[in-house]
Amino acid sequence: HGRSALHAMILTAVPVEDENQAGDGSDEDAFEEELGGQSRKRRLGSLRVGKKVTSTARMLAVHEGERSRLCQIVAAILIIGCLLGVAILASLVLLHRYAAENDVDITHGIYGDEGTLLAVFSYTAAPTNAALAWLVMKLLSKEGLSSKASDANYFDLPRGTSLQSFIPDGRIVKVWRPAQKSGLRLKVAAHGGVTAALQRLHNLGPPRLLDLAPPGPPRLEADAFLQIRKMDAKRQRQHSSQKSSDSSSSNVVLISHPHHLPYLLALAWHSGLRPLVLDPAIYSRVPWSQFGCDMFGYAKSVQAGPALNGEMLHLNDYQHKLLQRDDHAEQLSALGPLLAAANSTLRFYRCAIAANMSKTGTEVEARVRTCIPKL
Repeated sequence: HGRSALHAMILTAVPVEDENQAGDGSDEDAFEEELGGQSRKRRLGSLRVGKKVTSTARMLAVHEGERSRLCQIVAAILIIGCLLGVAILASLVLLHRYAAENDVDITHGIYGDEGTLLAVFSYTAAPTNAALAWLVMKLLSKEGLSSKASDANYFDLPRGTSLQSFIPDGRIVKVWRPAQKSGLRLKVAAHGGVTAALQRLHNLGPPRLLDLAPPGPPRLEADAFLQIRKMDAKRQRQHSSQKSSDSSSSNVVLISHPHHLPYLLALAWHSGLRPLVLDPAIYSRVPWSQFGCDMFGYAKSVQAGPALNGEMLHLNDYQHKLLQRDDHAEQLSALGPLLAAANSTLRFYRCAIAANMSKTGTEVEARVRTCIPKL
């Protein structure tokens, strides 16, 4: 009985001991767990802190990179802005200069203050117009015309105070003599086939060349003179100090075949212009034969005599129309001296052509002298 009680006590004590031991172990485990939990918290805290630091560093790096890129963009924009500003300024300067030049062309006609306008008119066939284009280009060039005639002088007119007036005479119609290097300032206004010859054979075009008869409705020679007169009037308004119409018209030089000039001068005077002309001797310096023309400047398909008769008919018809209208009586009176000189010039040329066609050598000179009308 005593052993059983002892045994029971032992058995009872063992579990209590185990429980105590187990209890003791639970406390240690709980402590360790608590320590471990605190350690893990510290590690997690340190990790969070590390992550925050890393994130902040990354954010700072990203911000620094963005700021750098932003600075680069701003710098690029400033550079582009400066370049655009320079380009715009340069463009404005060019536009201002272009506008100023264009304004001169519009207000003064197609020539400037000191420029001279060569008004060139076609005549008969293409070879004659090609020769006239050659003459114009020689006047525009620096070298000018040769001093000697290429062919015999078939266009020179008699001179002398005892003779009837011819065109030009230095009084009714004055002569224009180009100055040295004047071709640099000359402009050209052309009418008819000579325009195509200047463009095709000599590559002359705007702004130095103005076509007085562009494609479209036909523009007669009288219309061309009205256009020239309008351009000349614009220049006169810019130079109001020049009161005389003669002085203002001295910047227009009329060029065509010598046989066509008398009729053209009548049209020019009727429009209000008083143009100058070239010395007739200059036309003898044109190498007419090189362009397929005869000694009188006509193409082989055109006969000089009938063509000249046609010019005389045109001039007489023009004069007859003026006589028929009462409102042109005053103008006809003003044109009287010019018309008389024009008719004398054409009659002399017709007589000279007949003399050259029928005789040779000294006989020609004798026959031509008989063509000179006396006062």
